[in-house]
Amino acid sequence: MKKLSYLLIIALPVVLGCEKNQSFEKIDSDIIIRMWETLDSTKRTFQLHCQTEEIYPCYNYGISNTFSVFSERIEIKLDGILVPDICLTALGPARAFLDLETLSEGTYGISILINNSQSTGSLIVDPEYYELNLDIKRQVDLKFDRLNRVPENTIWGRVNYHKSSTEQLAEAFFDSLKVIGAEYRAYRPGDYGYFRIDSDGNKLPPEYPGQKYVKPFIFEYTGEMSDLRTLLKNYRQLYDDLLTISLNTSKGETL
Repeated sequence: MKKLSYLLIIALPVVLGCEKNQSFEKIDSDIIIRMWETLDSTKRTFQLHCQTEEIYPCYNYGISNTFSVFSERIEIKLDGILVPDICLTALGPARAFLDLETLSEGTYGISILINNSQSTGSLIVDPEYYELNLDIKRQVDLKFDRLNRVPENTIWGRVNYHKSSTEQLAEAFFDSLKVIGAEYRAYRPGDYGYFRIDSDGNKLPPEYPGQKYVKPFIFEYTGEMSDLRTLLKNYRQLYDDLLTISLNTSKGETL
């Protein structure tokens, strides 16, 4: 199957070329757009994850696109459905992941052209969040209009335990996190991409059908990463048949 590449332009707009035998279809449904920020130990990048409301017979349908980033505006064009040469036989939407790299703080005008329908508005890049406001919205469905940025020194995840009598062991893990330096802090309610915080400041449980006993957690952690890895290793060695622990960090690590 041919690989689709996405291009970031800082000064001049460029139209991506397509191979002559690439098959295209018209975009016949709304495009669901979700903001995302990648996490890494050295930098973060802003992305728009796009997918069709329409479901296609192959999981690997794509959305042909071009985009340009200027000092004060962003222009995006979604101009067709890419039909794969080889079908991954599972149903799914057509997708595109637009990597806009690291955006400077400020307000950008934004336009999104789908077929001949144009949506326009603004993108605010703030130290604590991204906010996408579309004054004119055509053939676009925003998942959330604000994406909170994951604060530095944040760890989060979930503990799955297999029966109610094991709940105290899950709570003991949280106590062990506090012993090595994890602390509760107030997180802004809303969507962070990787997790959501409710109006009371609590991390919402992940949606994993069939998992009855799940305890989500989120902490600020400024301690040594070696202590965190040792704690996880000890719990897995001692309680692997009773607990499953998943832990993520604001540096993009999954432990």
